[in-house]
Amino acid sequence: MTNQVDLIKYSAEVVEQNNYGAYRLKITATNATGGDVDNYLFVYKRNPASPYNSEVCDEFVAVAGPQQIAGTPIGAPDPAQDYPYYRLDSVTLDLISTDIAEKVWDNIVSETTALMKALDRMDDLTVDSAVTVTGSGALPTEIEDSESLSS
Repeated sequence: MTNQVDLIKYSAEVVEQNNYGAYRLKITATNATGGDVDNYLFVYKRNPASPYNSEVCDEFVAVAGPQQIAGTPIGAPDPAQDYPYYRLDSVTLDLISTDIAEKVWDNIVSETTALMKALDRMDDLTVDSAVTVTGSGALPTEIEDSESLSS
């Protein structure tokens, strides 16, 4: 089954205040289909709380890879684990220019494309080897070359 997801880009007009440009870019993942993908593609890191105001500042780290799709929690880090990462279905970034925002958008689309290709390849399995296991050990088993497994 082909893995796919829709990326929706939201952007604001450039805001200029005292010669400082600001540009907000939001990207949301929706309509994920396939056996291995969901909408939660964006990996965040939960940083320690600020000593000044006790607020946490989470930061966007990357588009998830196959291992992160399978093992990184959604919505917040798992408090039972010493692993401060989690996944969300959107990312909002404040950038200095529209040029940088376009480059970020292009990179996220490219990384998401690479993720979909990797997930598709993981579903295309062919027989590598087979054994018959008995109480005295494993014995090689003949398998026809045409056998394969695709989900």
